[in-house]
Amino acid sequence: MSAAPRPWLAFSVAGTAIYLTILDLFIVNVAIGAIGSDFAATSAADLSWVLTIYAILFAAVLVPAGRLGDRFGRRRVFSAGLGLFLLGSLLAGIAPGYGVLLVGRAVQAVGAALATPNSLGAVLPMFEQRQRPAVLGVWGMIAASGAASGPPLGGILAQVDWRWIFLVNLPVGLVALVLIARVIRESPAEQGTRTDWVGAATLAAAIAALTLGLAQSESWGWDARVLGAVLVAAVLGALLALRSRRHPDPILEPDLFRRRGFGAAMLGTAAFWGAFAALLLASSLYLTAVRGYDVLEAGLRMAPGPAVSAVAAAVAGRLAGKVPPLRLALAGTAALAAGALVLGITLGDTSSYAWTFLPGSLLAGIGAGTAIPNLLALALVGVPPHRFATGVAIYTVFRQVGSAVGTAAWVAAIGTGSLALAATYRVGWWVVVAGALVALGALVSVAARTMAPEPPPEPATTKENHVRSR
Repeated sequence: MSAAPRPWLAFSVAGTAIYLTILDLFIVNVAIGAIGSDFAATSAADLSWVLTIYAILFAAVLVPAGRLGDRFGRRRVFSAGLGLFLLGSLLAGIAPGYGVLLVGRAVQAVGAALATPNSLGAVLPMFEQRQRPAVLGVWGMIAASGAASGPPLGGILAQVDWRWIFLVNLPVGLVALVLIARVIRESPAEQGTRTDWVGAATLAAAIAALTLGLAQSESWGWDARVLGAVLVAAVLGALLALRSRRHPDPILEPDLFRRRGFGAAMLGTAAFWGAFAALLLASSLYLTAVRGYDVLEAGLRMAPGPAVSAVAAAVAGRLAGKVPPLRLALAGTAALAAGALVLGITLGDTSSYAWTFLPGSLLAGIGAGTAIPNLLALALVGVPPHRFATGVAIYTVFRQVGSAVGTAAWVAAIGTGSLALAATYRVGWWVVVAGALVALGALVSVAARTMAPEPPPEPATTKENHVRSR
């Protein structure tokens, strides 16, 4: 049984656990080379599945996981998810062969998907309404820090042994797992509802197909397999939309998407995270392939960006409730675009780190820290408390799909150019700028929709007027 409510203590426990799951989305990238050295018989195409299987399963399970938490209790599902994530971390960390490593990554992904929406969904109702904007600000700081600190921290741990990238989760995660039941209250389970398991499976398959096509686009060379995966996702998505209109308790509620500006906000979220993910990939490759830094030194040179991102997110959290989240999201997205623009214009084969890479990455970091918590706040505007976990899950799906699209677009844009030449990256930086501009456009659309007057009620029918006149 949980103790007397201490919301910030509960939040710190949930935030610590979720930092680990977000970190794992980005930390593994820099260790792929070291993993390949240990499993020498594994091809580069096979190694890519260490990243792909996590991306597919994580994105596919998110929304069903959110509905499970809303239906059966968010703390319960959060605990189960964190336990699975730690089990997967252990399997991956001690894997004697490549197959066991993939199994560990799959278990990690399912656990992370169960934990991510239900962690925030469990703790947010413990706060008063006036406190929630600040809570979302700090949560966004955790998300920004986890994403941005993945490459540098992965570089440091990979220098010791790539297995520590997974094993480092265990001591911190186990402490959080023990504390969950003590400090987080269980949410009431829904009564009288029927979970749409067919809809859940359809949604999971659609997202899995889309993520598979995007994640493997480079390996498959944008051939018929990629187009087929995207087509399958589109067909399944259309079937899900039809089912959701008819089912009494759909896995993806149409009412959430009818909220004014919600669709544009989700497009902005996807475009922003696409730009951010491409920026992180480009930065890591530029420092290692062009400038010749080893993984550790490249990680240390990337570290100022995550540091300033955390500070910016903390400041954004303090401003929550005083400045509308849309305005802060617009400012942060503009700063991300400006940072990528600086990098695209100034970086060369021998550019000064202090006068080119550092200013651009700091500006982008400020943008990420400012925008991310407020994009989440926009996603949850008007979401009822009993649907918090589902709302967070939908936001996270758009974040993951956007990241996959941005990464695939960046890889496609640089083509077959040499990664050792700065000129190859120039078009890639413009992809980042373009993604941020798309996000800006979507957020401006949100502003236009939310500031427009509500449509007038439809006039009464002739029959209704006749009845009233009598």
